[in-house]
Amino acid sequence: MATGTVKWYDTEKGYGFVYEDNANRDVFLHSADIDEPEPKTLYEGHRVRFEVEDSDRGPRATNVTVLTGTETVEGQAAEAAAAAEQEVDPTEVFDPTILPDDIELGDPSQPQE
Repeated sequence: MATGTVKWYDTEKGYGFVYEDNANRDVFLHSADIDEPEPKTLYEGHRVRFEVEDSDRGPRATNVTVLTGTETVEGQAAEAAAAAEQEVDPTEVFDPTILPDDIELGDPSQPQE
C-alpha cells in the first residue's frame, strides 16, 4: 500500500488529489474509494494510506484510509518528543549485573588513570 498527503479534496464534488510519497506524483481520489463512514471528508494535509489502480485517466487511489496518531510521521514525531520529555530514573535503566564480562567497574574511590 502507498501513503501520501491530501493536496485538495472537494466534499461537494466528491473528489480530489493525493500526493503519493514514494512515486512523487498526484493520484486521483474519489469519495467512493474512501473507507470512512459518512460524511466522507478529507482536508488538505491529511495523511492517507491507499492502493493505486491504473485507470483510463491515470492513477487512482482506492481503499483510502486516513492515518491517525502514531501511523503518521507527525504522530511518530509527537510521540518521540513526548517520550523524550519524560523524566527517567537512572536506577531503573542501569543494571550493573548485565554488563559484559570484559568490562570492569573498578573502585570509584580510586583515581582513574
